[in-house]
Amino acid sequence: MRLLSADYSGDCITVRRASDNATQNIGFDDDGVLDITSLESFCAGTDGFVTTWFDQSGNGNNATQTIAANQPQVVSSGSVILEDGKSTIEAIDINYALTLPFTGATQMTTVTVSRMYDISSNRYITDSASGRYIVGVFSNTDKYTAFRSTALSGDTAQTTQSSLYFATFDGVNSTFTNDGGTTYTGDTGTSTFTELRLLGGVGGFNGNVQEIIIYKSDQSSNRTGIEDNINDYYNIY
Repeated sequence: MRLLSADYSGDCITVRRASDNATQNIGFDDDGVLDITSLESFCAGTDGFVTTWFDQSGNGNNATQTIAANQPQVVSSGSVILEDGKSTIEAIDINYALTLPFTGATQMTTVTVSRMYDISSNRYITDSASGRYIVGVFSNTDKYTAFRSTALSGDTAQTTQSSLYFATFDGVNSTFTNDGGTTYTGDTGTSTFTELRLLGGVGGFNGNVQEIIIYKSDQSSNRTGIEDNINDYYNIY
């Protein structure tokens, strides 16, 4: 929900307002964050839902949802939904709110800022159509997972505030780090995907997401710098 690349000149999201189902692209303000003024003007007195979350890489891998009932919410009764004072996309009981095309690589890194409101069922911030849960939590263990179909992290899932999740697959092992803490490692991961799905899981996702960054490479060596940049803005830990 912020401008990540100086080379990107496009919009942030496309929003559908509930009052008449009209849609409008919403860009960034002069500070490089979602243009809340324009968004609240467009959705004055009504709810707003995300139909497209634009890819800033230049590759056109936009995350989209055409089914109104599955679109995540960004405006409630004319006001932008906030997490810790910053705009966010919220999905309540929605399974795979947004999807994007993705051709798998031999290595992969995903970095996300999200808060899961509950973990009463399996929740996945990012997932794949091939059955690998990229970043999420297993409710039966209350533990996180990364590029696996089983729990990986020793940390208990956080639900009271946003967290910064850093997950990698290097071709052999998968790793997971939460809020710059301990890195947990496991095998049997994969990055062979043809489609990525955002905000899903058994019973649907319950929570919000503010940022998702995906690399087709192992960014472990750059983890501290990436995390510091994100944490400087979101002040998570």
